[in-house]
Amino acid sequence: MKNKSLIYFMIAAIFLLPTVNCVTVSVKTSVGAFGEHLGSSIDDQITGNTVVTKATLSNAVWALRPTNSKSSSTGNLNFANFASATDNTGNEAMTYVSISNANSYDYAYGTSNSPSAAAEAFNAYGASAVAAYAKAINVQTAGPAVYVTLSQKNGDVVGYNNLAIAADNLGYAFQSFDSATGTIYSDSVARSLPSKYTPALETSTPMEAYITNRAAGTVTNYEGAVVKSSLGTSLEQNAGVQGTFTSTSVAGTNSITRTSDYGTTYDLDMQANIANSVPSVKGTLTYYMDPTLNIQRAVDKSKSGDLINLAAGTYNQNANIGKSVTVRGQGVTGSITDEGAITNSGGKNYVNSKEVFVRADDFYKMNPGWTWLTDITNSKDFSATYAVIPYWLTWSNAIQLAQLMDKSKVEIATHGYNHEKFAGLSYQDQYNLINKGTNLLTIKFYRPRTFIPPTGADDQNTIDACNALGYHSISGNYVSGAQGIAQFVPGLYWETDWSVPESQVPHYTFDEFKHDFDSFYSSSNQRLTVLLHPNTYVDANGNLKTDDANAFEQSIDYMNGKNVEFMTMDQAYRWDK
Repeated sequence: MKNKSLIYFMIAAIFLLPTVNCVTVSVKTSVGAFGEHLGSSIDDQITGNTVVTKATLSNAVWALRPTNSKSSSTGNLNFANFASATDNTGNEAMTYVSISNANSYDYAYGTSNSPSAAAEAFNAYGASAVAAYAKAINVQTAGPAVYVTLSQKNGDVVGYNNLAIAADNLGYAFQSFDSATGTIYSDSVARSLPSKYTPALETSTPMEAYITNRAAGTVTNYEGAVVKSSLGTSLEQNAGVQGTFTSTSVAGTNSITRTSDYGTTYDLDMQANIANSVPSVKGTLTYYMDPTLNIQRAVDKSKSGDLINLAAGTYNQNANIGKSVTVRGQGVTGSITDEGAITNSGGKNYVNSKEVFVRADDFYKMNPGWTWLTDITNSKDFSATYAVIPYWLTWSNAIQLAQLMDKSKVEIATHGYNHEKFAGLSYQDQYNLINKGTNLLTIKFYRPRTFIPPTGADDQNTIDACNALGYHSISGNYVSGAQGIAQFVPGLYWETDWSVPESQVPHYTFDEFKHDFDSFYSSSNQRLTVLLHPNTYVDANGNLKTDDANAFEQSIDYMNGKNVEFMTMDQAYRWDK
């Protein structure tokens, strides 16, 4: 064709005739390939669009059963799609989905070959079965083989996204969804293949690490990922579960299994890691309690690192925390709040405590400031919300941060799109920018739920756009009368003078911090948001400013000596809603 830079394969609208039961579509280009199988009944409407450029291949399909359909049955829309992208060294990324007997669905995917990447997104409603995976392999030589899978039966899958990236000595696979109902199975798997990938070799090669989760009921805010590179192997699955589940993490010979053992509502955090050839696993739960449940029984069932979250209400109970478990909650009354009602010989009591949020702005690349903050977040008893600039963020920096951070203690938030000022922009302009930033972070990390406008410049249009895009928290200037979203307004700014170059920006001393924090602690205010910019902790020579860093760490230790609970903004929403 004359125009090689942009070729459109348009499936403008396929309205299946009464005698047609299925349509198969396939496209293959230099940047990827896909094949689709579409099944339906009388009057069902299926529409699609495919776009090919030099660097990308993308496709979208949506289907609907009209309410006046002549079909005598319901729920039998079927769809299947496989897509892949391979570079010239054999690195292949692939995705797959199959949707059976659905009432409706919509689907989109894209591929690129720099690096080899494939991603897809879909919603499926009223399906008898849904299966999806993302996989990264090498078809020419030895290397990582990683994948994530989802299998769901008899329900909905809403807001599903996945991504696979394959590069030299790198395999990355990720999936997330907003909610799924029915029976939900999810797996994350990592292997090292001794030669080029084949299905038989994959099956016969032992798994280095894996996580399995089997749930029945409703799973929300699910995120699962596998990263395997020269830095090591890291797997995780995080979700909210209302119902029952069994989840297992395995790395080498280490394993841990967690189950739904008290109550009906949980948050689940499962990890499996191999660093410097040393395997480790983690499996922690948040138990959601109300006054009809017994706190001591939850403590007895819990394991080290678990959290028992008390909903607001009256608890006329006592409890002994004899292990490394946290009991917390806001708006709690009753005898449980009496002195001595909770004895604490090994855990933490954060019932009605002050809440502190550490907000770290302007992440887009790893440097000594961000490495330092991530290291102390992992090692010290505090959490942080990282404000990430989506447009500036590269794949290598995203993957490096994902491997370094403890996701149970670090939240990724959307920091604009290109670090623009939002206040004063129209609703549509703000919506479009936030949506683009959200999509980039969803691909590179997971679906963010907190929005942080650069320079704190937000207005009612920002609130409205965030609500429309499913955000539940925002941290900027206070907007009077905002509805439907939690606001976290910074109350303590660690940088004290921005009139100088970034590498010369001064910070609080410990004594200055202590004065301002003590004022908050003695006030009636329940929450404090602390704001810092880790890029300002790097001097002009690229080294960490150790005196400033030490002052910040001393301040964290000081707050930990008080009745203060650190959390991310997302955790505050989930725990205190």
